Amino acid sequence: MQARIQELFAKAAQVSAVVGAQLSIIKDGRQLDFVHGLANAELGLPMMQDTVIQIGSATKVFNAVMIMSLVEESKLALDTPVRKYIPQFQLADAKAAGSITLRQLLSMSAGIDNGDYAEYGSGEDAVARRVTALKTLPQHFPPGTHFGYSNAGTDITGYAAERVTGKVWDQLLKERVIEPLGLRNVVSLDRDRMYQRVSVGHVVNAKTGSVSVVRPWGLSRGLAPAGGTLTASAHDLARLGKLFLDNGIADSGRRVLSEDSIKAMMTPVVEVPVHYQATSWCVGPCKMDWNGAQIWGHRGGNISGASFLYILPESNVAMAWIVNTPSVLGRFEKVVVQEIMEVVCGVSKPEIKPPTVAVDIDPERYCGVYTSLGGQLQVEAMTGCLRLKRTTKDFSNEAVEIVEDLALIPLGNDRFMIDRGAQTDPLGLADDIAFFGADCQGRATNATNFVFPYSRRT
Repeated sequence: MQARIQELFAKAAQVSAVVGAQLSIIKDGRQLDFVHGLANAELGLPMMQDTVIQIGSATKVFNAVMIMSLVEESKLALDTPVRKYIPQFQLADAKAAGSITLRQLLSMSAGIDNGDYAEYGSGEDAVARRVTALKTLPQHFPPGTHFGYSNAGTDITGYAAERVTGKVWDQLLKERVIEPLGLRNVVSLDRDRMYQRVSVGHVVNAKTGSVSVVRPWGLSRGLAPAGGTLTASAHDLARLGKLFLDNGIADSGRRVLSEDSIKAMMTPVVEVPVHYQATSWCVGPCKMDWNGAQIWGHRGGNISGASFLYILPESNVAMAWIVNTPSVLGRFEKVVVQEIMEVVCGVSKPEIKPPTVAVDIDPERYCGVYTSLGGQLQVEAMTGCLRLKRTTKDFSNEAVEIVEDLALIPLGNDRFMIDRGAQTDPLGLADDIAFFGADCQGRATNATNFVFPYSRRT
């Protein structure tokens, strides 16, 4: 099996043109690690097993473990309004701000916007400054009623942890997750990264194949709980996944979380209307259903890295991969989730495909303009489908807008496959978009683009 995985890992690197990558698989307690390419193309530094790379939002699983450790000590409670821990907490919707709970924030069901990617400084007050700045954050739907991914929501949970302990988030994560699990190659602060092999991010020019290093390297410390700063090796990210396989016990035999906490973290809270990433969301990780196979985990993306953690209890497998070239992860991911996963676990991620029989829709339900702080969706009617003009902000530079002209193919149940036409990458996976809610005219009130929530404006 190891030789076949190595062959497919090399294929993933080749078809994607990724500069550097890591893959780690734990099956039945045995861990296999694979590395490819360079950690820094400018300096010619090789990628190593212990190199740390930005993991982005996979950080949210680390954060949720830390939060649950505080819940076990009764310092926090999942179903208590977060304002108990942050008395000055404000949002644009005062009613929502007074009722939102940690469970809703951790399960992406609080209804708040994703928020911005602004700079909040590098000081120990960065997370506090980030949360204070959310007082005008839009509310897309009432808390606890739907799914809507929010980085801001996770940052709020991190700040609640800071408030009840008097310690900064980075220290809490180190004391309650990183050190108890014995993770030597997981760090969140620059002063700790200087003692690690560190990967930078890269961009590959699609036309020329030339490689350049990404600058700046990462996001603000204020977004740390959501994934703004954490770096890890795939080896250690997979070991975080193993904590769920072992019901909260670290490799050392130390109990990090109780079995009840692990069960709570793996229990679905809200259904996800788009299926590219998940079918439901739990307290921290998401849950996927691949033709009956139950998988938990989390995706991550940052300026200089992208990652995914998979946990498959039925197969006794935890798997993690990280790349330092986020712009090419689509091709890399497809080989991993369809071919490598098939070899390791006998399962593969189902593709989103057009229906064999055309699905009838009422275009008036969907047509209109939907907005969030991250961009705008303009939906118009076309013969047999809908037309989507999507304008989104580049999270690494919010002054840059990405404009796409796409077709939406009806899949049923208010869900659509995104058709890029001639721009479709045959070596990548198709994704989807969904709508929900109804106004007095029966029109959808909201849209879920990738995983982010939008509200109807017109």
